[in-house]
Amino acid sequence: PELNRAASQIGGMIDPVHGGMRGAPKFPQPMMLEFLWRAGQRTGDSRYFAAAQLSLARMCEGGIYDHLGGGFSRYSVDDRWLTPHFEKMLYDNALLARAYLEGFQVTAEPFYRQVATEVLDYVLREMTAPIMQWLGEHQERRFFLFLHTYQVHCPYEPPRDLFEKCCTW
Repeated sequence: PELNRAASQIGGMIDPVHGGMRGAPKFPQPMMLEFLWRAGQRTGDSRYFAAAQLSLARMCEGGIYDHLGGGFSRYSVDDRWLTPHFEKMLYDNALLARAYLEGFQVTAEPFYRQVATEVLDYVLREMTAPIMQWLGEHQERRFFLFLHTYQVHCPYEPPRDLFEKCCTW
């Protein structure tokens, strides 16, 4: 009964148009989506499946998902998943890959498998590269520099004037 009550409360907080939790900023919250998948499996209530599917689909359609390089940004600053906060975290991408894999297991929709594969490819290619070991702990910001909406591989600390020329703070 407690899990069902919690699932019902979480289901009521889902944005019925854009998925995820209502409002902004919008964080993906993959553990919550997995909880909804399991609630649907446990209760047979298709609303839980629909909420998880809507959320996973809308995240991939928006700017929080890197359609070119793969991987997800930390969160969206708006309530429609359009404007990403340009920071990609290993733990977020690992949990999201798992959520999409679970979506594939539940629905057999190839879309979920494709997204999970793209995310894991991104993690292997970019987040486990030897340069990350060289940069050391808590220095992720040195790895990528975002210029406008393009991602530039930057394995060194860029000069401050480059930021001043390219970025508005």
